[in-house]
Amino acid sequence: MSVATHRLIDTSHWRPLQTLAALLVYPDDSLGPHTATCRRRLAGDEPTLLGMVEDSLRFIATQPRHILEELYTQTFDLNPVSTLEVGWHLYGEQYERGRFLVRARQMLSQVGQDEGGELPDFLPSLLCALPRLPEDEAIDLAAYLLPAVGAMCDALAAKDANNPYHAILVAVRQALTTRVPEDAVAKVENSRPRPHAPPPGLVQIGAQREKQP
Repeated sequence: MSVATHRLIDTSHWRPLQTLAALLVYPDDSLGPHTATCRRRLAGDEPTLLGMVEDSLRFIATQPRHILEELYTQTFDLNPVSTLEVGWHLYGEQYERGRFLVRARQMLSQVGQDEGGELPDFLPSLLCALPRLPEDEAIDLAAYLLPAVGAMCDALAAKDANNPYHAILVAVRQALTTRVPEDAVAKVENSRPRPHAPPPGLVQIGAQREKQP
C-alpha cells in the first residue's frame, strides 16, 4: 500500500463506501438518525447498494441502543474471525501486519481521518479515507480492503448470514468489487503471505474502545 503526498482529490464515486462505513462503527446515539441519511445518499449515489442494506437499515433504526451495542460486540469484538481490523485478515499476526498498520496510519493522517480510538487498520476509518485520496492511492488501498472484507463476509456467513452486519459488509464488498480493477486485486493477493489461523478462543485485542456498561 503506497503512501505519497499529492493534492487531495474528491473522488466522488468512492462516497457510497464512506456512507456504509458509518454503519460499521460502534453504535452511539447518532447511528439511528444516520440510517435516514444513509438511505438518502445511497438512493442518489447507488440504489443497488441501498437494496442490499435496506433490511439492515430498518433493523438499526428500530432497535434500542443496548441491543445494537450487544450485537456489535458479539459480531466484531468477541469474534476474531470477523474482526473489522483489515490487517488481521491480510496478515494475521505476521510481521507484515505491523508495516501495514504504519502505512495505514500515514494514510489516515494524510487525509485528516481521525482513528477514533481504534487501530489504524479499522475498516470504517479506511473506507472514510477513500473519497479523499488521489485516485491511484484510493484504488491501491481498496485493493487491500477487498480480500479482507471478503474474509469478513465469509466468516459472518458461516456464523449467521442473517446478522444485519453481514448485509452491510456484503454491500461494501460489492462496492469495492465494482471499483477495483482485477489486476490490482491480483497484485495484492500475489504479494501477501497467507495469514495464520487465529488460535481457538482468541479474543480480539486490537480495539481500544472503552464500552460503557
